[in-house]
Amino acid sequence: MRSVVVLGNIPLGTRIVKLLEANPNATVEGVVCREETFSFDHHAFPDEPGVYEYVRDRDIDVFELDELATAFSDGEVYLGVSARNNQVLRERHLDIFQKGVVNCHGGILPAYRGLNCANFALIEDCDEFGGTIHYMTEEVDAGPIIDRAWFDVEDDATAHDVFVEVTESLYDLVERNIDAILDDTEETTEQETLIDEGEPVGYYPRGELDEYREVSPEWSPECIDRYARAFSFPGHEPAYFEYDERKIYITLDWED
Repeated sequence: MRSVVVLGNIPLGTRIVKLLEANPNATVEGVVCREETFSFDHHAFPDEPGVYEYVRDRDIDVFELDELATAFSDGEVYLGVSARNNQVLRERHLDIFQKGVVNCHGGILPAYRGLNCANFALIEDCDEFGGTIHYMTEEVDAGPIIDRAWFDVEDDATAHDVFVEVTESLYDLVERNIDAILDDTEETTEQETLIDEGEPVGYYPRGELDEYREVSPEWSPECIDRYARAFSFPGHEPAYFEYDERKIYITLDWED
């Protein structure tokens, strides 16, 4: 029986916890999530509760990230699964896991390392996009790749649409690889191997997205539309024109 800790707040994490609970070779030792309930209506799997809401009435311990190092010794937990968890894992956290931590990353690696990849997929006018599951290292999004999945980006897709489809793809990747991961029979590919074979490498740091939010009225309608869609995400600032030191926001007429 392989012990697993799931890290993350969103319904993707809940789906992964349920997947592990149903697996005869796994036991969920705990979750790392915020001890609050949230609305995840804008996420993939909106009918699922968040992780904390799901586990709070079950026999599953809830930890904060830094509590792991005191709750478990090095190598005591077999596997971690990071379900789009937004906290950075340091060496002291990674050392807890004998097998390592599988990260659900919202972009194709190595081309889309970092944050806000769904937004940049539209800014860069990608015809296809996808997600990656890989083992975490201290270098962000640079660990060995377990599997990747691609999908076509629709002409009218928003960043929110891409985010949802990526998240659904990540669950599918975990589902189809989890038995091999638990059995220690999965195959991995070093990202440097893919780079040497000609695949691009890119990194999108925190804060970079804001540099692209302002658009110009001199751009073509097609370009303005693409940026409007790239910044269309519930709860986040839209793209805008600046006029007379004011922001004029661009919204889509079919948005809720």
